[in-house]
Amino acid sequence: MVLSSIRPVLDGASAVETTQSAPSFDRAMADWTLYQVWQDQLEGDRADSSSSGGQANHGGTLAERERRARVMTVLTQHKPVCQLSKQDWQAAYNAARTMKAGANASIDPPTPLSELLTNDREEMIGHERVSALIGSMKQIQAHARFLDLTTIRPDDLKIKPVEKRDTPRTRGGQAFKTEEVEAIFSGYIYQGLLPTNKTKAYPFWYWLPLVGYFTGARTNEIAQLDTTDIRVIDGHPCFDFCPDPPNTFEAKRIKTGEARQVPIHPRLIELGFLEYAESQRLSKQKKLFGDGLTYLPPREGKTDHNKEGWAKSASKFFNETPGGYLVQIGIHKSNDGKSLYSFRHTLETNLSNAKRNGESLDRSVIDAITGHAAQTIAGKHYDDGATVQQKLNALLLIPMPDAIQRLTSYQADFVNRFGETLLKSIQSHRRRRSRPAAKP
Repeated sequence: MVLSSIRPVLDGASAVETTQSAPSFDRAMADWTLYQVWQDQLEGDRADSSSSGGQANHGGTLAERERRARVMTVLTQHKPVCQLSKQDWQAAYNAARTMKAGANASIDPPTPLSELLTNDREEMIGHERVSALIGSMKQIQAHARFLDLTTIRPDDLKIKPVEKRDTPRTRGGQAFKTEEVEAIFSGYIYQGLLPTNKTKAYPFWYWLPLVGYFTGARTNEIAQLDTTDIRVIDGHPCFDFCPDPPNTFEAKRIKTGEARQVPIHPRLIELGFLEYAESQRLSKQKKLFGDGLTYLPPREGKTDHNKEGWAKSASKFFNETPGGYLVQIGIHKSNDGKSLYSFRHTLETNLSNAKRNGESLDRSVIDAITGHAAQTIAGKHYDDGATVQQKLNALLLIPMPDAIQRLTSYQADFVNRFGETLLKSIQSHRRRRSRPAAKP
């Protein structure tokens, strides 16, 4: 009798418990993978007219994040998000650290997880791309929680900071010494007698080392700049280092896929950089430094990760033995790690050693300038990162080499000195390698 009297109560409690544990998400989302969650987040960004940024408004970043959404879906083995256990999430974050460079991730047909992973460290993607991927995965996981597709948070998992991983290209890279920087900006490009064996001359000779010194940007990032990538942001002229969607003609790419804006150092402005950029626009040139450079397509059709681009022909002039500029002035030697890319290491070193009011620069500001994935807790918040003014304040702390201080202007130092050779070289290159004109 006692049991029969309390059974309705027990049955009622069971019914309540069942109701509480039932899924609260829209049943139409029951089969959604992380790719559909990303698409939903994207549509929300597009619908938010108050947003001035985000993935919906940056084509290159959008293409890269779409690729990451495919990768995340493969890392979670194409499972519906509502079925992902804590162990599944943990396994996906762990697997992201062993991804193979250049691997293709497909939704239909579904790429097996095994095709994305490798145990060979030489074949793995760099730490910057790993950090960017993990950061995007956290954002998508947060949106999945908003949709009630999961109750698991990134903080519930063990996601260790990504350790720096050198690639064969960057391993052993070295910053230029002070005397080497002086030699670079005192060579025949900038002053003195012109070599008798040089029958051509191009503007990128003058500008690439200077832009490299004052931005620390990767060689390809500088060489691929469009004239439209020079723009005023928050009242300051800036370089807008941004990628194109992968299938764009002669697509620009950024290693991490994330666009960044770097203020143009006042010394570059004094030397006439903005006037040069304007002259390229008036000439309807799409590329800022396209005269004399050649675009090389990606290897094996891998448009997602083109390591060639514009960097190859730029590096050839500066680094190639025996006629490269850095070789001729005694800077680039075999196996010493010194090349045009060393300006990146040089800026990192200069800013790491710089102090403002006795305090070292915050690492997140340096990362924002160089385009490294954020390594500090502050740099990983979902905000806009360092402001243009903060980045400019940091760049003003870069030491000013005597040789750069002695320069007069692009017109006086380069155009007037190379004269007809420069003019004929530009005209010849434009005839032989005509490209689509820049949009007005």
